[in-house]
Amino acid sequence: TSWDIFMTCLLLILAFYIPFRVCFYFDEDIGTDRQAIFWIELAADCLFAIDIVLNFLTAYGDPKTKRIIVNPKRIARRYLKGFFFVDVIATFPFGLVLSHPAIGLTNKIGKVGRLPKLLKFLRAA
Repeated sequence: TSWDIFMTCLLLILAFYIPFRVCFYFDEDIGTDRQAIFWIELAADCLFAIDIVLNFLTAYGDPKTKRIIVNPKRIARRYLKGFFFVDVIATFPFGLVLSHPAIGLTNKIGKVGRLPKLLKFLRAA
């Protein structure tokens, strides 16, 4: 579907962007000139959250019976047993939370917190 193609493109972009950001812009704070980066990362987190919701609503094909399953409970059970926790860990904004001044951790730890987003590639494998 179009959504899957869009999410795949987003994942491919993030596969290169996140390691680049963590390695080369490790010590930089998001100041006024870096607000665009903050909003882009926040938009990616929101899109991944929407993807979680859509996975609870999307029918799937049963390989045994070759039928399309549209029962919401069965769809939810299958997703919860499958990639739900990987998706939640990859979607949670660790970078934003860990770099918040109230947490008291250094900004470097907050930037490394972006790496769990790469867990989304487990779904592609």
